[in-house]
Amino acid sequence: PILPSTDGKGTQCTTGDGITIPRYMLTGADKDAVSSSNEIFVSDFINKRIQVFNMKGDLLCIFHTENMFPMDISTDSKGSVWVLLGSDSRPSVYSVHQYSGGGHCLSKFKLPGGEIKTAIAVDRQSDNIVVAWWHT
Repeated sequence: PILPSTDGKGTQCTTGDGITIPRYMLTGADKDAVSSSNEIFVSDFINKRIQVFNMKGDLLCIFHTENMFPMDISTDSKGSVWVLLGSDSRPSVYSVHQYSGGGHCLSKFKLPGGEIKTAIAVDRQSDNIVVAWWHT
């Protein structure tokens, strides 16, 4: 998660991993994940994108999530980024996309309908993808 301002002026904020980043870069920041190569992936729900930072807080790249909202994000042991995406249509459509660290979509699959998907995690030992949800 993104934590409140650390400079007392509201111009910086800190990720849950202790990295300080200028607030203007995190307008819609919601979730974050750190790769095994120490890149910080921050999901930007409002702007439908993923921002990638190094451990110093420097922006490395930004990639968009195909006009879907990033609901959660995780990384695997091979450096891929897994993003749980949701649409704004009714009923909502959910899918999981696998991206390279540079933002190229490597694979994707749709999830069964009827539930609200809430979280994604990757077991780094087995690289199994876990999606948590609740039934509606």
